[in-house]
Amino acid sequence: MIIGFVSWAIIANFWLIPWLKDNPFHKGLALLTIPHVFRYIGLSFLITGVTTSPLDPRFAVPAAYGDLIAAVLALIAVMALLIRLVNTSLSSDALPDVGGRVENSF
Repeated sequence: MIIGFVSWAIIANFWLIPWLKDNPFHKGLALLTIPHVFRYIGLSFLITGVTTSPLDPRFAVPAAYGDLIAAVLALIAVMALLIRLVNTSLSSDALPDVGGRVENSF
């Protein structure tokens, strides 16, 4: 885990931070939001045989659908940022909060 953290810190220091400084705020925010689009992988909690022992449905169902909703919200945020549909401060403040509320409500 420490090696991964150090590796990502090096990547951020040499490539990500300089790129963020040279580009507009909305492009940088879209780039940082893109990894959350891949949160649909949590749906694998619903497939039997993915884990060694079956997961408790009280955990698996909310976690899976919470991840799916967060991924859809992230996709909407990225698209809105790239076409400049909404104010960047609104999308950066409101959408992660909505995703967290939806995930925690299950």
